[in-house]
Amino acid sequence: MRRIYVRPQHCRCLYQKRHGKKVLVIGAETFSRILDWSDRTTCVLFGDGAGAVVLGAADEPGIIYGKLQADGNYLDLLNVPGQIANGQICGTPYIKMDGPGVFQIRRQNAGQSGGRSDSGKQA
Repeated sequence: MRRIYVRPQHCRCLYQKRHGKKVLVIGAETFSRILDWSDRTTCVLFGDGAGAVVLGAADEPGIIYGKLQADGNYLDLLNVPGQIANGQICGTPYIKMDGPGVFQIRRQNAGQSGGRSDSGKQA
């Protein structure tokens, strides 16, 4: 399942400046270029994706819930080790993943996102 991240500050800014009544947010990603199609541990999990959402004003002000989180401490579990130097690719340009390691971290952190807003409402 894809997720679209929209910073609440951007939405608030558009609403406050009265640029319109609705905001169209579009996101896309291209992973097929960095997949090793012979590596069945990653190519079946990742792919290209796109999505869109229309956000509009409501009777109650504010964003119900929003959270964006990343943790760079686990770089060794999921990364693209290749780098570009002087226009040349150095190292492998494909996604590398330690599947069991990613699963273990996800299991440890599963209950931490909570899905609750600051007001205590279930998101």
